Amino acid sequence: MTECGEPKRLIQQVPTRWNSTFFMLRRFLLLQEALKHCMALIERDWPNINTMEWELMGEVCTVLQPFEEVTSSISGDEYLTGSMVIVMTNCLTEICDDFLNKEEFALFNPTTKEIVTSLKNGLKEEDLLA
Repeated sequence: MTECGEPKRLIQQVPTRWNSTFFMLRRFLLLQEALKHCMALIERDWPNINTMEWELMGEVCTVLQPFEEVTSSISGDEYLTGSMVIVMTNCLTEICDDFLNKEEFALFNPTTKEIVTSLKNGLKEEDLLA
């Protein structure tokens, strides 16, 4: 008999915490098959999530993963994190550049490309100092 572990529940995003959207999408993807089955069985007028939308969620999670890791890293209270901000910002900018320059990224959804471009633009020094 295989153990399934602790049951997973959906996570609701919180408007004041950007990473809650990432956690929500990641959990949604983790439970994708169960959600598809449940939505098919429950008699409600819920919108159907098509294959392209599932792929978009996966792409967005791939893009946001490094941002979540940096956010968690610089949110520590047991060590000095202020000195890491510039280094982390430069790393995130390079990661965005890598996404935009990869050949396989050309196959990504245009919305994902807009998100990466927007994130990269938000990391510019003049925006950070404003």
